[in-house]
Amino acid sequence: MNDDGWADIWNPYNWYSKWVYAPRQYDASAPPDTAHEIVAKADYTLNAKTMFQGNIRYYYGENDELQVYKYEREAFNAGVNVTYTPFSKLGLNAGYNFFWDETQSRICSAFYYG
Repeated sequence: MNDDGWADIWNPYNWYSKWVYAPRQYDASAPPDTAHEIVAKADYTLNAKTMFQGNIRYYYGENDELQVYKYEREAFNAGVNVTYTPFSKLGLNAGYNFFWDETQSRICSAFYYG
């Protein structure tokens, strides 16, 4: 490879050698090389028998270091739980969780003519 990241491959009989064959030298790895995650949780006790719990989580990861491949993932989830203890040996729990996840993966691939 030369200094600008391209392989030293050039065929005078076709104009696309530099853009088609050279990128094959790169590693097309999918796992994110950068990731950020934020998590928050909270508990609130209303009285001796009732408690509320909430949580939220956001995740973002990407890998765009490569010239021929881009990976991006974004996820969000949130939840609420209610715990009610009517008796000392019985507890009831009800909750709702929301999940959202989006992944985008793009890769450049050569096509041939002729």
